[in-house]
Amino acid sequence: MCVSSFQHVKCRGLARAVETLLDRALPELEEAFQKLEEEGNSRNNRRLVVTGHSMGGGAASLAAMALKADDRLVAIYNFLTFF
Repeated sequence: MCVSSFQHVKCRGLARAVETLLDRALPELEEAFQKLEEEGNSRNNRRLVVTGHSMGGGAASLAAMALKADDRLVAIYNFLTFF
């Protein structure tokens, strides 16, 4: 993921933190999704939910946008989102 995809975001530090988080988490998520697929779960049956509160909600929103742009199925639930 690239921070440049968040050019409209005013909190660039938050965007960089989300980029670092996704760079670390995506390989693990891909491995988990691959295992689900091997067990017979179709792509339509797997779902990734991203959630957060306050500043974490802002981070969750940025992560969800990146994951959605990358064609991953995402549901997002935020509370008092800081952006």
